[in-house]
Amino acid sequence: MIIVLVPLLIIIHLQMEIKIMRKILLLFYFISVTCVTAYSNNSNLIYVKGDTTNVISNDGKKQGYWIEYKDNLRFEMYYHNDTLNGVHKTFYQNNVISSFGFYTNGEKTGVWYFFDEKGRLILEQSQIKKVKYSKKTEGELVEYNNSSYIKYYFNNGRLKEEGFAFYNDVEEHVQKYGIWKTYDEDGKKFKTETYNKAQ
Repeated sequence: MIIVLVPLLIIIHLQMEIKIMRKILLLFYFISVTCVTAYSNNSNLIYVKGDTTNVISNDGKKQGYWIEYKDNLRFEMYYHNDTLNGVHKTFYQNNVISSFGFYTNGEKTGVWYFFDEKGRLILEQSQIKKVKYSKKTEGELVEYNNSSYIKYYFNNGRLKEEGFAFYNDVEEHVQKYGIWKTYDEDGKKFKTETYNKAQ
């Protein structure tokens, strides 16, 4: 009787170990699938998949909190059904904030702030609108896609100049229009200029 029971107990024990091993292997497979880091050569963006960051829904749309890297900047943002919604922040490589603002249904809204690598405010924009405006500059037609009220700041934090402008990238070339006020480093207004849209 004992001779018959021993092999039977060994077989039962082995079957239990196999079941446990299968569960462990399935768990490792699940972890490896859900915690994948994928690199895209075309967009130069790194996507990190996980439980709460960089989530892609079953229909392939970005959802919730995302972190992406591009042009030596870290982007932190929120998506709803593949559309930017909520707080949007960028950071320099030294973890100093580069820009801060909000998106509503894929459009910039409210006030946006831009900083230098030392964390000093250099630019602020508000009343942001999508526009179509073209202007000939040195014989070349330049098309602008955005308009906003812009404020530039001195390194000491005081307002340098402010007014409306057309632009494609607010941190690069802008086409001023309307009334622009210019200030000295003590914060005193010393010049007002009017720019026509055709200038």
